[in-house]
Amino acid sequence: MSDSDDYSYVERCFNGAAFVLPLPLCEMLFFPVLYGEHWFFFVVDLKRKLFLFLDSYFSKDEQYSIYTRRKLISRFQRAWDMFVGSNAEFHRFKIAYPHVPKQENTCDCCVFLIKFMELWHPGANLRENFSSEDIPNIRIQIVNDLLTSVHIKANTDVVTKFA
Repeated sequence: MSDSDDYSYVERCFNGAAFVLPLPLCEMLFFPVLYGEHWFFFVVDLKRKLFLFLDSYFSKDEQYSIYTRRKLISRFQRAWDMFVGSNAEFHRFKIAYPHVPKQENTCDCCVFLIKFMELWHPGANLRENFSSEDIPNIRIQIVNDLLTSVHIKANTDVVTKFA
């Protein structure tokens, strides 16, 4: 996003989330982020006053992380001010990079992101839950979960009855 970006999409997202629960009453807000062909997980922990970055590839000191962190936090604060308005004192928030499993290639970040979103909670040690070695099986699990969901409307016989 550039500084002149249109925030109408962000406004719809904030309003949609606030329809369920006013955002200042939430403990955490989850944001899957895609930047430069890489996915990572941004968590705003309102209760514990933390900006959390769960990244399976980049460390906190790498240029990618420094740049995206700076831009993401400032744009989040701007969106909060525009669409929520309550003073959350974001200047008091600390930045944290929890220890997470790391990918061994440049193409698995989306699978790691999905697992981070599924498993993250305060105090979680995600390295105990899975590692890069589990990614092939996690990919299969994700497809199975999608195909066997009660919400699916498509005919899945071609996959479920494959022999």
